[in-house]
Amino acid sequence: YCGGLLLVVVVVFFSATRDWYSLILFGLTTMLVMTYFLVMSLWSAHQIYDKQNISQCLVKLGGLQPENTLIHIDLGRRQLAIDLCRHMTTGRVIVIDVYNPQMTPGRELARARRQAKRPDPDPRLSWRDGKISLLPLADGSVPAVTLSEVASEFWQLGDRQQLFKEVFRVLRPGGCILLAERLRTPINLLVNGPAGLRLSPIAYWENLLLEAGFKIKKTVSLNDLICCLRADKPAPIIEGQLPLDF
Repeated sequence: YCGGLLLVVVVVFFSATRDWYSLILFGLTTMLVMTYFLVMSLWSAHQIYDKQNISQCLVKLGGLQPENTLIHIDLGRRQLAIDLCRHMTTGRVIVIDVYNPQMTPGRELARARRQAKRPDPDPRLSWRDGKISLLPLADGSVPAVTLSEVASEFWQLGDRQQLFKEVFRVLRPGGCILLAERLRTPINLLVNGPAGLRLSPIAYWENLLLEAGFKIKKTVSLNDLICCLRADKPAPIIEGQLPLDF
């Protein structure tokens, strides 16, 4: 945006010296539009990358306690895992990095991975590498799994479905998945323009979770930019027979 604004200023100045009034009007209009998107993008970035706000929402949504063990599936950004760890004062956060450059080819993600700094050693925080096809966890072994803008980085529908199936496998019956994703909302469309059309609506993520076997529990919107969603793995129904009195 900054480079575009500078170019527009040069065009307007040059047009003024040549008395090209129609081009001046066009340049000023373009400058106003670009300034609007620049301001909205800065505001959106502040809201979206306030990871502490997202971590608080996920912790509250999942009813997580300080002594719980939490699985956080990440793509190497790391900051949200650190914020979640601050809530687990006597518990643990196990971070599983499922990054695959062939499945998640986004340039912004690659840049975020390079810029992310590994935190200081913390006994509550551990790091593992994994794959969406096989998370390094046993069946039904964890009570809660968090993901923040992870599933959307996988461009193929089949990869997203595989990820949710693996999360379903490792969760205990009654456990929950806590998902945070940017949505196609009026605010995101105003902020991002046509790029906002690439975002998925809430119904898309709910349907994927339902297909994986989850039961949607609750959704919370953060400024209509990001949605935090909780879905539970149903507990098995134990059928019993009433005793008969003779």
